[in-house]
Amino acid sequence: MADFATSTELENWLELDSTINSAKASLALSVASGDIRDYCGWSISEETATLILDGTGSRWLWLPTLRLTAVASVTVNGDELTVGSQYDWTSYGKLIHRGCWPNQPRSVEVEFTHGYTEVPAAVKGVCLTLASVYYNNPEAVKSRSEAWGPFNQAVAYGDGSGAGLSASLGRYRLEHVG
Repeated sequence: MADFATSTELENWLELDSTINSAKASLALSVASGDIRDYCGWSISEETATLILDGTGSRWLWLPTLRLTAVASVTVNGDELTVGSQYDWTSYGKLIHRGCWPNQPRSVEVEFTHGYTEVPAAVKGVCLTLASVYYNNPEAVKSRSEAWGPFNQAVAYGDGSGAGLSASLGRYRLEHVG
């Protein structure tokens, strides 16, 4: 899955006089993009996925997305359902059965497309901010603790789940439903 920003964008963001180390920049962008995806609970970038889900026994079944763009197929216990007459879906990831989904584990298979074709500006900004921290000071994301004799020392620095993520990415964060 592609990172939310490029090395060139990171170089411009950092406003460096010299060229950045592309391998280090690529790693920082990859880690930052991963942190954002972990925090938000879904890919955010456009992708096609196939999931096998547990039936809920209700009319609703939630997919792990906030931007559902297409549903290619829904199969229940091997039988393909027809959109419109047997189920429907919403752009925010809810599948609505005309009856009820079965109350069985691994009974529903869904192939769908979701996410943004272009990275939202807020997501790109957080990615570049995190990547710049990781690029300039990789120690800033680590925590460690040391003990010697009766003395203990703990060092903890900021991590990807801090206030910057929650303030800027709140609308992209998938909340657990059900």
